[in-house]
Amino acid sequence: MLGIHPSHQDKGVGSQLKQEQKKIAKEMGYDLIVWTYDPLETKNGYLNLSKLHTICSTYVENCYGEMEGSLNRGLPSDRFKVEWWINSPHVEKQHRFKQDQDDIVIQWDALKNDLPKLLNIEKRLKTLHHKDQSILVPVPADFQRLKNVNNDLAFDWRLKTREIFQSLFSIGYAVVSLIKSEDEPVHYYKLVKRNKLDIN
Repeated sequence: MLGIHPSHQDKGVGSQLKQEQKKIAKEMGYDLIVWTYDPLETKNGYLNLSKLHTICSTYVENCYGEMEGSLNRGLPSDRFKVEWWINSPHVEKQHRFKQDQDDIVIQWDALKNDLPKLLNIEKRLKTLHHKDQSILVPVPADFQRLKNVNNDLAFDWRLKTREIFQSLFSIGYAVVSLIKSEDEPVHYYKLVKRNKLDIN
């Protein structure tokens, strides 16, 4: 378990702690560190993927069962299991993934209060099984706000993103980055084919 006191959050402390963990793990001879986080919590996604350069191709449904804490209450505790290949070129070279023109984007729309909603995804997912391009999957930029305003919509995001990620992981994709959007109520996960990554 790793947590930062609220008065010290957003100061890079989490990243420093993980880098120290990596240093100790290397000294002990480890190549891989794994942990879980909620894929709809984009702050964690940005740290884990875009700063530390973990990857993810494992989605765990309701990983911890029903949780009563304020961050998790009322929703299945779905989690990404991220892999940190600490001796790999993927991590050592600090490769940065960005939004590209040829990315396939899963579609969403904005409701009242600027709350985002995923559109119908079933037909779109079927077409992706025949593609090899990188894919952008939107997630709410502020999931806790969305959940507090509209819990039904939060549940819809949980179930639809579960379906999207499980479908893409099953055909060889991995999540490699969380791309922040400055002028939209969503951020984007970028997925590429796992076999293209230099992780071994």
